[in-house]
Amino acid sequence: LGDPLAKLTFNTGAYIDLSSFSTMREGLEFVREVDNDDALYLKLLSAHVYRENKVPEFAQEQRVAAFFDRIFEAALARR
Repeated sequence: LGDPLAKLTFNTGAYIDLSSFSTMREGLEFVREVDNDDALYLKLLSAHVYRENKVPEFAQEQRVAAFFDRIFEAALARR
């Protein structure tokens, strides 16, 4: 079911939010529908990931690279 705040960052047309269905059965039926409908599957797959196709600050390439640099530097410092 994931983070209930995901819809604030991510385009709801790009993923299946099971919490948006009345029952788990309805959600699973939709998953099955997507699995059996190539056009629907491709629609989800090709949608922009972020709302308004705008990459949030925390996911920008420079921030992600700096995050991993800190992790690797810390690991190397422990050697």
